[in-house]
Amino acid sequence: MSDHAPESDPTLESDPTLESDPTLESDPTPAATAAHATLDDATDPVDGPAPFGGFDPLPGGPAPRRRPRGGRALAFALGGVLAVVFTVFGGLAVVDATSGRGHHVERRAFPAAVTHVVVHTPSGDVHLRGPDAEPTGTREPTGTREPTGTGGNGGVRLIARLSGVVKVPELVVRVDGDTAYITTRCGTTWDCSSDYDLELPPGVTVAADTSAGDVAAEGLGGEVRLRTSSGDVTVVRPSGELDAASGSGDIRIREARTGRLHASTSSGDVRVDQLAAPDDLDAHSGSGDVRVLLPVDGEGYATEVTTGSGDRTVNVQKDPAAPRRLRATTSSGDVSVIYRDSD
Repeated sequence: MSDHAPESDPTLESDPTLESDPTLESDPTPAATAAHATLDDATDPVDGPAPFGGFDPLPGGPAPRRRPRGGRALAFALGGVLAVVFTVFGGLAVVDATSGRGHHVERRAFPAAVTHVVVHTPSGDVHLRGPDAEPTGTREPTGTREPTGTGGNGGVRLIARLSGVVKVPELVVRVDGDTAYITTRCGTTWDCSSDYDLELPPGVTVAADTSAGDVAAEGLGGEVRLRTSSGDVTVVRPSGELDAASGSGDIRIREARTGRLHASTSSGDVRVDQLAAPDDLDAHSGSGDVRVLLPVDGEGYATEVTTGSGDRTVNVQKDPAAPRRLRATTSSGDVSVIYRDSD
C-alpha cells in the first residue's frame, strides 16, 4: 500500500502564540508546526472532568553517496559510521545510515500566559526545572547542536529530543487558553522515543506522564503530578502540592516544603525528606521500603505506619487528634518515620 501524506486540516494550524527560536530555521513543512486539536486517543489527557492532568490512579545498509546540496544534507564518515544531517524546525536532525535510526531535536517557547502544562511521552524521560534548578546534564544526540538562549518572554521553554527507526516521531503541541499540551505521535515509527526537558517559571502547574522512563523535577513551586509506568521519580525542592507515582520504580523526594504530598509505587522504595512539616503526607509501596524524614517542630501527627512484612520504626510525636495526617505503609518491606536529626 502506498503511503500518502494526509491533507492538511485548516483547523489544526500552528498556534500563533507559540514562539519559535529565532536562532534556528523554520520548517517548511506543515507537519512540524501543526498544533493538533486532540492528542492520541490512548493518551489524551484533556477529555472529561478528570483532575488536573487527567491521570487515573495506579492500581539497513549504508545510504548511497550524495553530493552536499546547499547545506540541506551532508554525508560524512565519522568513526566508521555514515550519518546524514539536515536542518529542521527548531533544531537539527541526524540519521544514522547504518542503523536507520533518526534523531531530531526541537525547541519551543510558550507565552507567559501559559500557567498549566500537561506532558505525555510514550517512551522516554521527562526533566522539569524551575528557575533556580541546576542543568540536567542531558546531551544532544551526536551531530546536533544545543539551542542557545532562553528568550525574554518569561514563559515555559521546551527542548524535545525525538528518535526512532525508519522515521523520527512527531512532536505534537497544542495551546488551549492557559494550558499547553505536549505529546509525541509515533505513528509507524519503530522504537519510538522522546525525551522532554522543560523550564518552568514560578507557580506553573504541571502533569507529566511517561509510559517507560524516568521523571525528574527540581525547584518547582506549583502543583505537580508525576507518573511513570516503569521508571524512577526524583523530585528535589518542591514547595507546591505533589503527587508522584510509579508502577515499577523508586520514588525519591528531597528537601521538600510541600503541605500535601502523595508518593506511591507498586514495586520499589519510597523515600521522602521534608524540610517543612507537612499537613498531609501519604507514602506507600506495594513491595519495598518506605522512609519518611520530618523536621522537629514540637507538634504531633495523626499517624498510620504499617508493614505487612518487615521492620517498623516510628519516633515522631503522635497525636490521634492532631489536624496533621501522616501515613506510611508497605505491604512487604521496612517502614520508618523519624525526625531528620536522628537519621
